[in-house]
Amino acid sequence: MAEQRLPYSVTDDRGELHQGELRIARTWGDLKLDPIAAFTIVLLEEPLHAEPAIGAKNIVVCSPARPVRLPTLLAEARSAYAGASPVSLRLSKDAIAAYAGGRLYAAQPLTIRPEEIFAAAATLRLERLVLALDLRPRERQDYWDEAARILAWPERSPDRVQAPLVRSQLRALLRTAPADGETLERLRRLAGGAPPADVAPSPAALVDDIAYVRCLAADERSARRLAVMRSYVEQAIVRRDHAELAVDRAFVREQLSFVTLLQQPNAIEYLSATFDMFRDAYAAAYVKHHMSFWGAFDGIERALNDVEPSARALARLNVLRTLGTPAGESALAACERLRARPRCAAVGLEQVLREQPRCATCDIALDDAPPVAEAERLVRELNSALSLQLSRLASEAVRRILARGGSRLDQFLQIVQAADSGALASVLDDDLLAFLSGLLAEPVVPTAEALDLFEQLARAYPTIDDAQVDAVVRTLRDLLTEALAAQRAGDPSTPAAFRLANQPPS
Repeated sequence: MAEQRLPYSVTDDRGELHQGELRIARTWGDLKLDPIAAFTIVLLEEPLHAEPAIGAKNIVVCSPARPVRLPTLLAEARSAYAGASPVSLRLSKDAIAAYAGGRLYAAQPLTIRPEEIFAAAATLRLERLVLALDLRPRERQDYWDEAARILAWPERSPDRVQAPLVRSQLRALLRTAPADGETLERLRRLAGGAPPADVAPSPAALVDDIAYVRCLAADERSARRLAVMRSYVEQAIVRRDHAELAVDRAFVREQLSFVTLLQQPNAIEYLSATFDMFRDAYAAAYVKHHMSFWGAFDGIERALNDVEPSARALARLNVLRTLGTPAGESALAACERLRARPRCAAVGLEQVLREQPRCATCDIALDDAPPVAEAERLVRELNSALSLQLSRLASEAVRRILARGGSRLDQFLQIVQAADSGALASVLDDDLLAFLSGLLAEPVVPTAEALDLFEQLARAYPTIDDAQVDAVVRTLRDLLTEALAAQRAGDPSTPAAFRLANQPPS
């Protein structure tokens, strides 16, 4: 049977709706579970013989004592769970008995047994199994408790906080909000049923969001003024070597709280003064860093200029495809990008830093380092790539081709053999490159002796199969031995050598 999935919703005794899903599958295998479901109940048709690895605490796997066949359900689950109602699943008595005698697997301890869920009745409802799961971890309750506290301030929040009440109070507050924004959108999602952890990284962050909306309703001008200060501090990244400034930033971030403004409306001037002191210190450090950052480009430019002749030589050698795969192409491209990076003049930087924490032109942060190390690495990569290409060019096959003559080629050969990249850059121009490209592209010509030897071998073995390979090799060895012996007999003073190919014609 193909895997099936249906929405399944359960309301707990606190009135909170949990929207999950029911899955029916033949085996556990590589079952892909929905990460946004509040819970997942998996009914397997085949029994498990080993405990499955279940990572999430909101998953229960029901394994039968023996194989069962489950009915085909009516519809696949929708992507949205809103409005989903519990599924009434009818099982055969045999299937009920198999699950009652089977096992329940979950990452969290269960206080319920299979026979309590799979009763004798033919109609099965799984609410009891869902409610046996701990779907309300402590941090979620912390969200609701903290949200209720800030919503009720200066009054005391209820002793027993329930999610529906908090959502209702939040909806009433949002109706008083004077404008839209990311914070209001997050809170609307929470009021509409989203889990708290999906809209805020912590209960403290949720409290600050709610306090912001309450401040907007009470004094929109002060609230927006504080929001601008907070945004500046958040974007004002500070390097670790600015230890004192980093401490000041952490202190100011803590002080610029909407909870403080809500509870002390007159504190906006104190908060503004605290922010101004940090901004002045930060701006002074940023201006100094900006000058140092772009000043380092003088040394970078000198290093790139020094390596430019080598870069040109490498780019030319890379055109000779007979040398193999081009070398250092990424380093060549990176050098060009680094060389083309425009300098930042930073006109009126001090004034800019009163409105925003970074230069409007280059946008570098206080923790950005100039690319000195990158430039040094690129120089090393370029020199290494050029050495590789020179080594390829100086191979035995290329030397035999280049050694055929010409004073300019002799000079070039000496430079290549010495791996002198500086001298190479002055010798290797477009004309010489074209000549080398033609030389390296010329075909190898077999000698008459080689053709005669191959003809004798072909007459002896017009067709070669696996059984004849050794005989062919022996015959070839005999032919070569005879040819070398004949050379020694004709001219004993010259070392015997059998030439297979001529050099390309000049």
